[in-house]
Amino acid sequence: MEIERAADYGTMCLILYDDPAGNGWRVSWMLSSFVEEHQDRFQLHGYISDADAQNRARNWLREMRRRGHV
Repeated sequence: MEIERAADYGTMCLILYDDPAGNGWRVSWMLSSFVEEHQDRFQLHGYISDADAQNRARNWLREMRRRGHV
């Protein structure tokens, strides 16, 4: 529900999910279709480890800063 509200406010969002096997764990159809519908504002990524999640978040923040969103 909060993810839907973020779209209403025009927030840029990174959604991470745990995927320890690295095989593209399937997220719900509702979430994946929502992210696809709002792909200009939302990114959905699986992470393998805590370090991978931190890396993905760090890279996303750098990209947002580069674009002037942060």
